[in-house]
Amino acid sequence: MRFGWTIRELMLLILAIGVSLALLRFRWGLIFALMAGGVVGCGVAPWYACREMRKLDAELADRQLATRTRSLLVAQSYVLVWAAWYFAGILVALAGVLAWWILRPPGR
Repeated sequence: MRFGWTIRELMLLILAIGVSLALLRFRWGLIFALMAGGVVGCGVAPWYACREMRKLDAELADRQLATRTRSLLVAQSYVLVWAAWYFAGILVALAGVLAWWILRPPGR
């Protein structure tokens, strides 16, 4: 059985988790939590939506659909993928705020 992750990728993931948890413990941890949600929702969302749109457009071109049908399907796909990633950004921000609330030092 082969996993899709290399040791290097796993170590980078663990490092990223450690750094993000450490940033949440700072005084400005709430800002970092909201920035993480913004990166996912506003940065990753358009990138993945465009990538999926190009992939779908190529698949639909092979099926030789009418131009109007193909463009409508691509546009709907783009909006749905973008909205899903935007919602994922909101969830990341909420999870970060919750982690900040749990990890904040006592007395604050």
